[in-house]
Amino acid sequence: MIAFISQVLSMKNKLRKYFKLLLILFLSLILSVGCNKSDNTTFNAGFEYYPIVAGHYITYSVDSFYYSSTNYPQIRIDTIHYEIKELIDTSFLDNAGRTSYRIERYRRPDAYSNWSIDRIWSVNNNNIVLDKNEDDLHFIKLVFPIVEGKTWKGNRQIAAIDEHMYLKDWIYQYQDIDQSYAIGMEVFDSTLLVMQVNVENLIEKKFAYERYAKGIGMISKEIKFLGKQRDLTNGWGYPETGVWVRYEYTGSGQE
Repeated sequence: MIAFISQVLSMKNKLRKYFKLLLILFLSLILSVGCNKSDNTTFNAGFEYYPIVAGHYITYSVDSFYYSSTNYPQIRIDTIHYEIKELIDTSFLDNAGRTSYRIERYRRPDAYSNWSIDRIWSVNNNNIVLDKNEDDLHFIKLVFPIVEGKTWKGNRQIAAIDEHMYLKDWIYQYQDIDQSYAIGMEVFDSTLLVMQVNVENLIEKKFAYERYAKGIGMISKEIKFLGKQRDLTNGWGYPETGVWVRYEYTGSGQE
């Protein structure tokens, strides 16, 4: 009887060792798989679509069209062409204690003229949103991580009243993420489109988007705020009032 009990106890000890060995092997396998996933998978939030580096600049060709129906049925269209340069300057702590960067915005009438300072803006990326302050209006230009189809209220920090009423209820959306795009002879490997607003009815059209390229920032932009009161049959190729502005990338670099 004693010998039988000893055999049973011996078997139990062997089983315990066996199960311990299996447990160790199982845990090692899990840790190995986890480490491999960590090594081979890099989380990409999309910050490279708006690099914030002191000295980085982008230049644009800008065309603006202003429509007026003061002498209707004759529609007056005033066209203005100019160039814009946005330069990321030094960092500073804003009123919320965040590290932000000053943007020096330059303007000139053509490529043969000197740049002159036009405005001072700022930008902040807190790893959740990219907030750009344009003339004391805070636009949430990008949200992170960047995902196709994601939507957000890009103008939610702006009091959309009085002269800013047109900014009310814009729903931004990511489209065409990581797609190639060409401007003239320049081809960008990875771009995305932020559709900011695209609504219209018989008397009003609001349309705005911005396109961004990896490693550069914004490369194109278009804004249309158009209206009509009289001829409601010819579509929006014939607006009576409003503004249409187009930005196109012409170059970038580091100063």
